[in-house]
Amino acid sequence: MKKTDNDKLRDLLSNLDITNETAAAFLGVSIRTMYRYLSGEVRIPKMVFLALSIYKD
Repeated sequence: MKKTDNDKLRDLLSNLDITNETAAAFLGVSIRTMYRYLSGEVRIPKMVFLALSIYKD
């Protein structure tokens, strides 16, 4: 089964070992937007994956 973008985002956050709140702050979005991304309620912009690919503690 092909992974959805929200599954990929969940995996990425897990691999980076960061919380939804930390990711939201880094991306400049609300925590509610982050939950919408993760639930599949809204489409995740490709820039989210690009920005998180350069995330450092």
